Amino acid sequence: MLDASAAASWLTPGQRTQASEALLDEAHLHTFEAPYIFPGEVRALMLRLERGRRFDAAFTARAIASLAVYDIAVDSPPGDAEHDVILDLARREGLSMYDAIYFRQAMRGGVTLATRDGGLVAATQRHGIPVRDLS
Repeated sequence: MLDASAAASWLTPGQRTQASEALLDEAHLHTFEAPYIFPGEVRALMLRLERGRRFDAAFTARAIASLAVYDIAVDSPPGDAEHDVILDLARREGLSMYDAIYFRQAMRGGVTLATRDGGLVAATQRHGIPVRDLS
């Protein structure tokens, strides 16, 4: 499973690390999934970079289009009850709601979470959830 920080490490030269490049090199060996917030988070990240004058709209469009190569399966949004579970996880683990959404999906799905987010790495490690730290 990918979070937005993992995608950012692929899409933006300044975010690349050896670990993210290694995952990118072996992407053809993996099936990727992401929660329903992933497309919006990636676009929000690219918009922040545009506003910071690091990239323009054309770069953003190319970057987002390039993600299609990886055929990332995006899950449907959960109901209110599941959002309450995610809220409790966010409180308990000290995560943002957005990070807790990724965390909850990793907990339920039995998948490896690829992220550059230190809080997510720590939470997954505390719970024995497979994580691939791309930082």
